Parts: sequence; C-alpha cells; structure tokens
Amino acid sequence: MTGTKSVASAPKPCSQITAWVGFSPVSRIRVSSMVLLGCQSRMMRANFTGKPMHLLLGVVSAVILVFLTIACGGPAAILGLIKLAFPATGKTFAPAFEWLVVCWSRGFTGWLSLFSPAITVEREGQFSRTKNYLIIANHQSWVDIFVLLIGTNRTIPSTRFFMKRELLWIPLVGFVAWSMDFPVMRRHSREYLAKHPEKRGSDLATVRAACAKFQQIPVSVVNFSEGTRSTVQKLAASKSQYTHILPPKAGGVATVLAAVGDHLDAAVDATIHYPDGVPTFWQWMCGRAGRMHIHMKTVELPEVGALNDNGQISAESRERVKRFLEQRWTEKDQRLGAPPA
Repeated sequence: MTGTKSVASAPKPCSQITAWVGFSPVSRIRVSSMVLLGCQSRMMRANFTGKPMHLLLGVVSAVILVFLTIACGGPAAILGLIKLAFPATGKTFAPAFEWLVVCWSRGFTGWLSLFSPAITVEREGQFSRTKNYLIIANHQSWVDIFVLLIGTNRTIPSTRFFMKRELLWIPLVGFVAWSMDFPVMRRHSREYLAKHPEKRGSDLATVRAACAKFQQIPVSVVNFSEGTRSTVQKLAASKSQYTHILPPKAGGVATVLAAVGDHLDAAVDATIHYPDGVPTFWQWMCGRAGRMHIHMKTVELPEVGALNDNGQISAESRERVKRFLEQRWTEKDQRLGAPPA
C-alpha cells in the first residue's frame, strides 16, 4: 500500500524565533501560546522534583481528572438520556460525543505534558476521517488508552474500545460508554461453554449486534490483540517467541472481521512504546513517566470468508487472521527493540 510517512515535530528551543509569514492573527496567538507553553513546561519539569512534590502532583492530577470527567461526562450523560428516550438522535449527537471525548483526553494529557515528556506520534500511510478502521495495538498500561486517543485525534474517526460488561457499572463512565455505543462483551469461560454448548458462537452475535450501529457513522474499533496487559512476568510465563510483546490472539480480530468486516476499510497497526520504561497510570499522573511514542501504520485487512454450516468462523479464515497478526507482531517487536530518537 502506498502512502506517506509523517513524524510529529519535536518541541523547539525556547530561544528560537518564530516566523510569522503566512500566519493569521489568530494563528499567531496560537503559535506564540504553544511556544510559551513549551518553555513553561520545560521550566516546570526542571523544578518539579522530589517525592513529596510528585505525590502532590499525583493528587492534583487525580482531582483534575475527576473534574474533567464530570465536566465532559456530565453533558455526555445528558445527551445519553436524550438518546435513551429518542434513539433516532444517536447519529445527530455523534459529533458532540466525539468532541467531548477529545476535550477530556486532550485536557488531561495537556495538563500532564507540563510535567512529563510529550507524546510523540509517527504515522505511516494514508488516513481518513471518513473511513472505518480496525486498530490493532499492543497493550502494556492503562496509559495506552490516552496515547491511542492522542495518536488518532483528528486523523481517523473517534475510537471505540471493546469493554467488559462489568465496566458498565462504573458511575457515569459506564453510561457514557453505552451512550457512545462502545461494544460491550460478555466472554464465557471454557467451563461455562462446556456446560452450555449452545452459547458457543454467541460472541459473534454479540459483536455483530454491538457494531451494527457503527454503520451509521465512521468509527475506529480498537482491539488489544494480546488479550491482556503485557508485563515482564507474563512474557516469561508465556514463553513468547517475541522479545517485547505477548503473542497475539486471533479470536478477537477474527470475530470482528466475521461480524462487520465488510464495513471496515483498513487496519491501523498501532505500536505503543515507552523507551524509558512502561509507566503505571499513577506514575504518569505524578509526572514520573518517561518518553511516550506511538507508531501508526495503515495495512490491508485479511479476508474472512463466510461462516461454516455451524455458524462458526472457518479454520481457514482463522489461519489467515493468525498469519496476519503474526506478521504485524513481528514488525512490532522489531520496532519496540529500536527506541525512537
């Protein structure tokens, strides 16, 4: 697939003179504010040291996160109530939901960028906000969600994460996620399926029902194909053939493609990298996170054929998805072994 490769530019030195040629008055204000903010950010990072200060920053960051969640989640919840009463308004409110999510994520990451290195974004290929994408990403920390939101912002349609059903019970967050049509999954254990074989294949029906609404507006569906957060302990226990990531599980991607593959235009291979070590969410809020980097590349989706006579995904289709993920994971592993400059 042909395309372009772009890398987000690094912050410029505070002493650099900004050229005003071609800038409107409003743009000049924005650029000067960005330069001032960058200078302020580096000075604050230089002076904000010591465990007590980091702890204080963590508490303040938690308060700001709660405030932003209420400030952005409150209006989203109101729109959700209207949508609950009048389902036809869902498509009308979609841009408002997306704007609120962007404000929430950019507001929080903007605050933390004053004390932590900025998230750098590298894109390879052609992206569009009018197409539908399946994002396949490695998973190491809760911080990954914010890195993905920043990496995809204003590049592709708003992201939707597959959620466990239990997360719907989180106050405000669960209802807003439902209002935004986040796919909700109820996974059954092997023991449960052994007792209830009629439930086999129910995941496919669940995904198809959850993603049916995605046909109304362009979306990007996120799948963490490792199935869990990757840690040193899990890597050692898995005996993975990869050095930095857990082996991918083909079942989730195969199910999505079988359910709504004909409505997806391409895949986005997202590789999230923390060159200075994987931070916990609390470490990030305390300003103790290192560099963060995300590489995004558009790739073609594997073909998943029709379901077999039992209504299941064929072995051939699963094998194609498995080979597709193995190729992507090999590239991810190589990329993670070469830290960005």
